Amino acid sequence: MTETQTSIRRTKMSLADRVFLSSDTDVVHTHISGVPIFRIPGTVSDFVEDLMTRARSSAAVTPPFNYRVPARWPRRRWEIIDVRAVDFSAHVLRTALPSPGSMRDLETVIAHIHSKPLDRSKPLWELHIIDGLADGRIALCLKVHHALMDAMTLLKFMARTFSSSPNNVELQPIWALPPRSSACARPKRLGLARTFGVVGELLLAAWRILLEAWRRTDPAFAIPLRCPRSRLLNGLLSRERSWAAIEFDARRLHDLARRADASLNELILAALSTVLRHYLSACGELPRRSLTAGVPASNRGPDADPRHDASGMILVNLFTDVADPAERLHNIIRSSRLAKEHVASMSRQAADRYAVLAMAPALLQAATGLSGRVRAPFNVTVSNVAGPSTPQYLLGAPMDGLFAAAPIFPGQLLNLSVVSAAGRLGVAFTACAAALDARRLADLFGDAVGELETQIVAATA
Repeated sequence: MTETQTSIRRTKMSLADRVFLSSDTDVVHTHISGVPIFRIPGTVSDFVEDLMTRARSSAAVTPPFNYRVPARWPRRRWEIIDVRAVDFSAHVLRTALPSPGSMRDLETVIAHIHSKPLDRSKPLWELHIIDGLADGRIALCLKVHHALMDAMTLLKFMARTFSSSPNNVELQPIWALPPRSSACARPKRLGLARTFGVVGELLLAAWRILLEAWRRTDPAFAIPLRCPRSRLLNGLLSRERSWAAIEFDARRLHDLARRADASLNELILAALSTVLRHYLSACGELPRRSLTAGVPASNRGPDADPRHDASGMILVNLFTDVADPAERLHNIIRSSRLAKEHVASMSRQAADRYAVLAMAPALLQAATGLSGRVRAPFNVTVSNVAGPSTPQYLLGAPMDGLFAAAPIFPGQLLNLSVVSAAGRLGVAFTACAAALDARRLADLFGDAVGELETQIVAATA
């Protein structure tokens, strides 16, 4: 039985669902990927064959993994299809690296997978099982459309399919997990009085942005659409992606952040600022004015869509125009905290809607085809997502790393994703292959963290 032959139920799409689906083009693919790595205790080929067999023999598929985009307009409702209509052999796929595969080989495969769109005639997800890594390891690449869930939600689903015990050899496929009470709940509506209050807060927030843009009294306050143009970061998007990852001991970075009186996010932004200064300078492309970062943040309110956790957005100046690394770190901390205070002054409902306002220029540019041709609202996207805090296992195999691959867009050619899991930090760059070398960026990031460490330790000794 094919995915078109059974009776189909339907459920309403949220506005966020429709926005993400409408963003897809020949070169824009609005999907996210979780990339865990596992160290196999026995024979790798036997483990992979067993995993493939179990995954393709699933007897259930639950929301939102049974949601499909309707073929006809208007596309305002998801089609909900039965498990009998799902061809798991088209969703669970295997890739073998030339053994012994290196991390560079894996990065090439992830970039290739992430460059390809999901098939809209099927539910919008794929699981790629990648074997051949050195030291008896395999990687998974769980690729899901952003309309189904965001990165925070994807990691929550993945944590539920892993186990905290090495003795648990039962497989709970992520697409067959029993839905929690709020998993597919629809966003709540605000009452009339509350709506007027939220509108008032948004007007005040917009007024402050306009006032700061006119006065320019505090360079730490990042203003949408006031960032410099960068051909490499904010130009036109090609079809191909580059992806690269680097891993750190979480305790090391948290200790550095504490010694610098910074948050982990602020330390990450400072390292990224150093990376972009070096990379763009080498290309003769470093702007005279500071680059800015858009940083998704969770500002969940009672009316939020539970499948999209990262509902907030703050803008932070990276001070890439400042040569001194200590001054740059100090200024980034101040910019980050000003942005957080600005959003914290609103109710959670207003903060959710402020995020939409912050993204409105990018969405408008995408809708009109102007992305990459006019000034971007910010230069680079940086996300930091918390994964499971304890050691995780899959069929008894310990997890040996966890990374993410993110969507990029015309005018937004670089995304930095940080995932924390079991005492490790997985840092990954997703970039437009025609504009940026993700592996070079990852190498520079490792150097930048080392430079920050030397500077902070010397200053606090």
